[in-house]
Amino acid sequence: VLLNLGLQDQVTSQAGTLAAWSQLKNAKIKALLADPWAGHNGPRGGQGLGSSWWAALSGGKVEDVLQITKTAWDGLPVIVAAKQ
Repeated sequence: VLLNLGLQDQVTSQAGTLAAWSQLKNAKIKALLADPWAGHNGPRGGQGLGSSWWAALSGGKVEDVLQITKTAWDGLPVIVAAKQ
């Protein structure tokens, strides 16, 4: 699961997104990309990160997804949690 969060979003509640994040207890891998200046269109780099995730997931290797996600996107850190 990849969640992109714009902290200036006037449409979707940031609290709701973070609540959803905390409830993803069975996700094999989850990541949160938050941009303090982004609105509803999402964080800078969010589309690129999403595309990279899809490409890695098509290979079926969680390790590839983790490697992609460990890097910062447009200077924004990504929070990652993975089940072993």
